[in-house]
Amino acid sequence: LCSVMLANKDGTHLLSAAAPSLPDEYNQAVDGLLIGPTMGSCGSAAYSRKSVIVADISTDPLWKDYASMALAHGLKACWSQPILSSTGTRLGTFAAYYRESREPQTNDLKVVERASHIAALAIEQAKVTEALRESEARFQAFMRHTPAVTFIKDEAGRHLYINPQFEGVFGVSREEIKNKTVFDFLPADVAARLHQNDQLVFSSGQTLEIEETVTAPDSTAKHWLVIKFPLDTGEGRLLGGVAVDITERKRVEESLLRTQFAMDQAVDAVYWIDPCARILYTNDAATAMLGYAADEFLRMTVHELNPNFPPEMWPDFWAETREKRTTSFETVHLAKDGRRIPIDIRVSFLAYGGQEFHCAYVRDITERKRVDEALRESQERFELAARATNDGIWDWNIVTGELYWSDRTFDLLGFQPGDCTPTYEVWISVVHPDDADRAHQAVCHHLETREPYDVELRVRMKDGRYRWFRNQGQAVWDATGRPVRMVGSISDVTERRTAEEALRIAHAELEQRVVERTIQLASVNRSLQDEIVERKRAEKALQLTQFTVDRAAQGIFWVGPKAEILYVNEAACVVLGYSRDELLRMTVHDIDPNFPSEAWPAHWEELKRRGSFTFESSQHTKSREVRYTEVTVNYLEYDGQEYNCAIVRDITERKLGESALLESEERFSKAFNESPIGMAIVAPDGRWLQVNQALCEIVGYSKAELETMTFQAITHPDDLESDLHHVRQVLSGALRTYQLEKRYIHKNGSVIWIVLNVSLVRNADGTPKHFISQIQDITERKQAEAAVRDSELRYKLLTEATFDGIAVHDHGILLEVNAGLERMFGYESGELVGRSMWDLIAQESRDLVLANMRNGVTGPYEAMGRRKDGTTFPGEVVVRPYRYRGKEVRLVAGRDITERKNLETERLRHTEELERQVAERTVEIAKLESQRAQAEKLAAMGRLAAGVAHEINNPIAGIKNAFTLVKQAIDPAHPHAEFTGMIDREIARVASIVQNMYQLYRPESGKGEAVELQVMLNDIVALFSKRLQQRRLVLAIDADPCIDRLCVPRGDLLQVLLNLLNNAIDCSNEGGTITLTLRVDPDAIRIAVSDEGPGISPENLPHIFDPFFTTKTRGDQKGMGLGLSISQSLVMAMGGRIEVQTQLNGGSTFSVLLPRHTAVACTQDQLETIKEVVTYDC
Repeated sequence: LCSVMLANKDGTHLLSAAAPSLPDEYNQAVDGLLIGPTMGSCGSAAYSRKSVIVADISTDPLWKDYASMALAHGLKACWSQPILSSTGTRLGTFAAYYRESREPQTNDLKVVERASHIAALAIEQAKVTEALRESEARFQAFMRHTPAVTFIKDEAGRHLYINPQFEGVFGVSREEIKNKTVFDFLPADVAARLHQNDQLVFSSGQTLEIEETVTAPDSTAKHWLVIKFPLDTGEGRLLGGVAVDITERKRVEESLLRTQFAMDQAVDAVYWIDPCARILYTNDAATAMLGYAADEFLRMTVHELNPNFPPEMWPDFWAETREKRTTSFETVHLAKDGRRIPIDIRVSFLAYGGQEFHCAYVRDITERKRVDEALRESQERFELAARATNDGIWDWNIVTGELYWSDRTFDLLGFQPGDCTPTYEVWISVVHPDDADRAHQAVCHHLETREPYDVELRVRMKDGRYRWFRNQGQAVWDATGRPVRMVGSISDVTERRTAEEALRIAHAELEQRVVERTIQLASVNRSLQDEIVERKRAEKALQLTQFTVDRAAQGIFWVGPKAEILYVNEAACVVLGYSRDELLRMTVHDIDPNFPSEAWPAHWEELKRRGSFTFESSQHTKSREVRYTEVTVNYLEYDGQEYNCAIVRDITERKLGESALLESEERFSKAFNESPIGMAIVAPDGRWLQVNQALCEIVGYSKAELETMTFQAITHPDDLESDLHHVRQVLSGALRTYQLEKRYIHKNGSVIWIVLNVSLVRNADGTPKHFISQIQDITERKQAEAAVRDSELRYKLLTEATFDGIAVHDHGILLEVNAGLERMFGYESGELVGRSMWDLIAQESRDLVLANMRNGVTGPYEAMGRRKDGTTFPGEVVVRPYRYRGKEVRLVAGRDITERKNLETERLRHTEELERQVAERTVEIAKLESQRAQAEKLAAMGRLAAGVAHEINNPIAGIKNAFTLVKQAIDPAHPHAEFTGMIDREIARVASIVQNMYQLYRPESGKGEAVELQVMLNDIVALFSKRLQQRRLVLAIDADPCIDRLCVPRGDLLQVLLNLLNNAIDCSNEGGTITLTLRVDPDAIRIAVSDEGPGISPENLPHIFDPFFTTKTRGDQKGMGLGLSISQSLVMAMGGRIEVQTQLNGGSTFSVLLPRHTAVACTQDQLETIKEVVTYDC
């Protein structure tokens, strides 16, 4: 009893295939047997892939769950052999049953093994046959339903096979094209390119993916993405090809590139911004304006570019823009280098794909601001000049005949401004008849020769009186030499016609428009072809078909009614990342989340109803990555079975591209539509192909009118050749883009100035396709620039006549200067504007000027100026506050006062000299007055001294006579004989003192004599030794050994030294030291007496040499106050002087300075002797 069981598709169960000798009931019971280690003989053999011999079913543990069922049918033994394919794949089992328990013999095992092998061969052959039949059906279904064009060629390029789509595209049938090449039905140049690519595949043996352009039967060019791959069938090399129509995609890509090119090349900066203020996109103009690279922008937010939009303000601004949809304003952007750039910005709110965006068009208005500022400055200068003069101003427009008179002109002529309308004829009519012709001839002469216009004439006033006026003027000529305007003054100018209407530079908002909208790419499935009747083909064709399908570029799935996957090709495996075996164990629900199990029945019913349709879905790869797909499903019936042949094309890249393309299209379309400047697409011959509303508003024509015209038709004749020259250069490739200023003729006939930016878009083959033009209206800017030049001319005519320096400055920065100031400081014209005022002020005057600026001093005051060469000069400054450019500044007038200062300096020098002479005379008078007072004081004291001297003189004479007798009686050998000489000298000194008292106030120098200093010093020591011992004082004598004798009156010198030593002893404390010093100074002999006493107080020091002034008030020291006075008189009589140095509690030093000629040098022996007697210690 034998049976054959086959494994199911998932390899988990065994199905009954053939068992005619076994009971049907048993066969039904074991059908679907689970493959496992204890699943009877067959289940275990399939599981272990080895023979399983069960001799007794009733006792074998492998049959524990199935023994009763087998035994019920009389089956007691079962030998099972696994059926394996040639590749080792498990196909099923072959089993032999016995109705009695039985062990197999060797021959039995061989028979079972051989039977299983035969069964394997039969099963494999059946599977191959079925697979070939299914493969053929799948191939035909794929070829019939795929949207791609497919073909197979041989090495000679002959077509062996084409699918129905190929027939539909090229209008040929399979029979017609068989064995024909592309040269038989395509143009030669196209066929040559295709054949060359075919040969490249044959020569390299590699798959080639390339884009090819082929002309269709209707003469339209179609673009194809073609994959060509080699096929090796063993009987020769073939080439397979799959081509997908990408014509629409190419058109959309071209449109996108054109749109992107237009935005990237836009003159104004363009930004895309998300709700979090992040920057999503910028063009090249933004980079050029602010200096950031594109990738730097994408890492930034609006808050970093615009300080006026901090994070806390952004939500309100976003909500306001969402409500208004569009808003415009002026603000600033911060450049990468820190500059603040003024901008005009137009923001549009856009919503796309459930997201919100801001599209901002930003224009740099630095130049416009500069022109505005220049016009305002010009107007302010004109008003300043007009106020600075007392003349009347007139301005004659020669072209229009208009004549302007300032109010001062009306006032000078005796009129009120409303009395008449000034014209040239009115002016001539009020000129005296005798002067009218001369005035007219002077004007004509000036206009013809350009010689100065300056006449004196009589003008009739309103009351009929005539007055003389001086009339001056200056004409202005255009580029052709034609006079167009004349400006002048009559008498003193006070006012002048205000500047022309303020400059308005209209800023238009950038509008760009995307020429073509992006159309969603979609592939249209070709209509289903009749099912091919042929079911079998030659084995070679079948193998070729299978090979082609397995290697098709698209994934191909055969799916059963229960969503089970029956077949997949290699492309599907590659895309999803699964092996073929893995996919064949899966269902559609496992890889496509859009088809859950509950939705599958409805899908299958729809497929049966429609037969074939295409839709987009998504599939999950093994790595859980989502791949977007385009699926063409086809309902097929074969051998009574229902199938779904699904052709799956991976469109992930296309979907991502479409998403980006749609987003970009929406974004740039809205941006283009809202562009504030003119945009146009122009044919190479000049025809307007497409224009936006902004351009229509600029030139006055409607879109319909412009699109029937050329740009040459509205270009000003004088500018046409220049524009065409640039066009030819771009067409030739010499220029990529160009920009120029030109004129258009408006529909109403007026002339419009515009800035034109032109770029050329070329076809794929490099031929010119069309121009993209951007047009910006600059008429008002041109008018403003003309107004600035006109105002500058009038200002120059009125300000050149002044000679003083005039300047306008703002916090020290010079805004305006006149020629007089430049000449004064030595600068060239225009060199001072923008420089610091402090460059013109000398260092010594800067504090003064700064203080005056802070305090609002208007002057006049004086300050030192500094010229360019560094020299300085005095100046006189007058300052007035002035409103300039909308803020308070200072108007300064300065004058060089060097000559005046020189005169003042000379006068001051004479004054100082006179004062010096007066001071010297005053000092001399005071000195004489002091001497006179001193003389009167001394004269008063002289009378007293003379009386005292008279009373002393007689006793001294008696003492001297008596001592003479005593001295004769003393033996020279007596021990005290030496004192007789000293007493004799003292008597002589007393007599000398008395004599000096007579001569105190009639000082006459005594007769000089050679005074031996050694003897004098010995006498001084002897005289003061006792007194020094009593006070315990030390007398230190420091004598220069080079001094031997002095040629002076001995008594006078000794008297001076005794007075000084006596004062030193009186002032010294016990135990102190008194120093007597004799030195030779460079210009005198110095004899100094120093003590260590309390010093002399400052209040007493000026009086110490006054007669009778004394500080000795104690009983033992009380004196008359004559010592120092007499000493000073004696020293002065010797030609010397007395100096005093004193310090409180630091002692005093009295120095007697005698002329050096009084000294007599000593010998060497005397020098040694003097050195021995230097000090004396008591």
